[in-house]
Amino acid sequence: MDEHEPRQRTQQTYLSLPSLIWPFTQLLTLEIFSHRFYKNLDDSQLCAEMIENDKIVCYELPCHAQQARNYLPKHGDPFIVPVFLCDAAIGRTSHMTFSRPSPILFGYPFVIAITPDDARSTIRMKELVVEQLQRWTENARDLWSWEAPDEPDPDTEMEEVQIPAPLDAPKDTVTEIKENGEVVPVEEGEIVDQKALIYATDDDEISLLDTRVSKASSSVHSDIDISDIPSREVRRVGVKSGAFFLRVQSGHKDFGTGVTYGMSCSSRFDSWDSRRDELTVPGNEDPVLLLPDDALFLEFDQNMKAYYFGTGPQAFQNALFNTWETFTHPEYSEAVRAAAAKTLRGISLQDCLDEFTKEEQLGEDDLWYCPQCKKHQQATKKFLLELSRSARQD
Repeated sequence: MDEHEPRQRTQQTYLSLPSLIWPFTQLLTLEIFSHRFYKNLDDSQLCAEMIENDKIVCYELPCHAQQARNYLPKHGDPFIVPVFLCDAAIGRTSHMTFSRPSPILFGYPFVIAITPDDARSTIRMKELVVEQLQRWTENARDLWSWEAPDEPDPDTEMEEVQIPAPLDAPKDTVTEIKENGEVVPVEEGEIVDQKALIYATDDDEISLLDTRVSKASSSVHSDIDISDIPSREVRRVGVKSGAFFLRVQSGHKDFGTGVTYGMSCSSRFDSWDSRRDELTVPGNEDPVLLLPDDALFLEFDQNMKAYYFGTGPQAFQNALFNTWETFTHPEYSEAVRAAAAKTLRGISLQDCLDEFTKEEQLGEDDLWYCPQCKKHQQATKKFLLELSRSARQD
């Protein structure tokens, strides 16, 4: 079966229901297929076009989803960027682009909102990405680097002890203290290089403390409450270096849904350095590095992919792609209860009239011009039934 053929999809259906804390204009609805976004479900999409096995996901954004057809872009709007997970591949790096084979995607894509100010820094963009990425892995805490506080701990502070060297020992020799307190010189062949046991670096950024915390927290759930970590022990200092590489690619209009299945997308990644050089102008030495229709790709090498998500016979054993929190909206529960009650007693004529005369809110495509505020507003409509004069007399 060709996995790129939409008619032969067999994946299960997942519908992530939002808590509806934010307005519905901040909901972004997309369909996922083959590790990418397959369809942009804007307000023109008919529910009848969705089938049982479709994988529909709703994202709650901290801003307008910009998905309505009549939405007018505003200055300072955040970039709503699709993020894809892919395997790292060896390619050729140039000043302008990064050329490599077409990305091999895995897992679930997601969407983040990046303000223009945050888009000036790749470090800040990686932090925003990881804040959402940690939802998908059991080893979420290890996506961050941690360090101990600078202030000394009085409970573990040790007193300095002066150790006298033996009189017959040369100045450049190494000495050893025996259990009985005797200080004796150590032969050169007995010296063991302990440097590797003191520091374990990752791009000269991660200390042994990070490695120890990483191993001890491999089973931490993605919903991390940093407030539960004593401030005297460790603090988060940024994204762990080497966890993944952040790439940017242009040409992903409508979150990449325009890519034809059965055909690979572009294999050219833009270089962050070239972006900065091209967009830097006098008076704007710190330019916004994102462009409209950009997409971000997170490249994981084989080891990092296996640690954060899993691989081999038990593929994705560390991933939470299929782990969802069940949410039932109170209004839906009440509607189910009312429907069950109607089923028991049957549907009356009054029930039909009540449903027909229920107030309905019109959509953004059916705006009503308000003569008082002199602008178009969303309105509601409601049918009213009145008895005719002859019916009243009867």
